[in-house]
Amino acid sequence: MKSIFTSLLFIVTTMCFCQTNAVHKNYIHLFSDSIIYGSHISFDSGFMVEAHLNMDETKYRLEDVKFYNSGNGLKGNVMKETHGKALFAHIILEGKINLFQTTQRSFDSYSYESLSEIFYSKKNELKKSYFNKGMGELKKTTFKNLIAEIEDHPMCTNTIQKYQKVNRISKIVNTVVGGLIVSAIIEITYNPKRQHLQQYIIPSLLTVNIPTFIYRYSIRKKKEKLISELINTYNRN
Repeated sequence: MKSIFTSLLFIVTTMCFCQTNAVHKNYIHLFSDSIIYGSHISFDSGFMVEAHLNMDETKYRLEDVKFYNSGNGLKGNVMKETHGKALFAHIILEGKINLFQTTQRSFDSYSYESLSEIFYSKKNELKKSYFNKGMGELKKTTFKNLIAEIEDHPMCTNTIQKYQKVNRISKIVNTVVGGLIVSAIIEITYNPKRQHLQQYIIPSLLTVNIPTFIYRYSIRKKKEKLISELINTYNRN
């Protein structure tokens, strides 16, 4: 009899514990740094109704919400990056640096090894990726923003130097190509003696621009790969 009573007590205690955890799994974290826990969170909007979050019949303005978790992953407000327009990105990577994304695939979970997939899919462009540390505000995932957070990390030095080298090459290529195009346009427009060469100069510029475009595209991909490498290195060490 005592054994049965002990078993029942254990089951009831476990159920209460699970229910408490289920409730506390859902919460809203305001920009005021207040955290409110609840049992159910929904996103509500409609005709003549301002979009808002509703938790247990209490409404919260989107502009007041920094983070919220409705049971399917943490979401962070990137309104600081969208000039005051509330927009929520979904967490896709947790670590010393957390990575968020505003695309549909942000519901997926990624390992460190597959992090680069985020930057190479057309649906997951780098400009739609955001990051933070701890519960800090979300920032765009750019080299400039990242470097401010992790430049003092010794394991990241090599990747930082690689990125800076690629960036210098990119600037040189852009400057040279831009200079050639501007010079050709000025020569054709303001030098009557050269106007007869217009039919040759424009095709030549297009011919030069095709490989340049391909090279600039490869540079952009290289930068994105180095940024993902930077995040991986920082989170692993």
